[in-house]
Amino acid sequence: MTKEQLKQELKEKIKEGVKPSDLKRSKSESDLPNPAKSPPLKSSHSTTYLPLIEPTELEDKISVLELKLETKDRDLEDKDETIKDFRKALQKADEKIQQTQTELDNSLLARQQAIKQFSKVYDQLQKIKQELSENLDQASTELINQDDQITKLKTKQLQAQNRIQELEKDLQT
Repeated sequence: MTKEQLKQELKEKIKEGVKPSDLKRSKSESDLPNPAKSPPLKSSHSTTYLPLIEPTELEDKISVLELKLETKDRDLEDKDETIKDFRKALQKADEKIQQTQTELDNSLLARQQAIKQFSKVYDQLQKIKQELSENLDQASTELINQDDQITKLKTKQLQAQNRIQELEKDLQT
């Protein structure tokens, strides 16, 4: 029901001398009390400046205000429910953020450990590479020295064979 429909319904039900509270309690028009004529109000010096308002007008205004209040109360309840829903959604989002943060922290720790492990392995590989390089240099030097010794020995052997041949020639002569 819209506000306009409510106003129209109230105007149909409201009669002179009927209170808004009587409207709420009544089930049908026959339950409404008969309006009693109230004596006319006399103006005093303090109220001469205020316009006189009919009681039915006041009752109409009160009824409208009460309806507005009820509408506002319903709106407020709806908004409270909406706020509760938003709070629940926010709490779920916060929990998801916390879970993601924990996962990121764990991932970061795992990466740090992997980097430390890689660093250790890399250092070991560098040491092994250095040792291999030194061993290669040493082996190369040894091979060169042995090659030099072999060359010297072959030279001496060749000289000795030449000497032997000379001596054999000398013996045959």
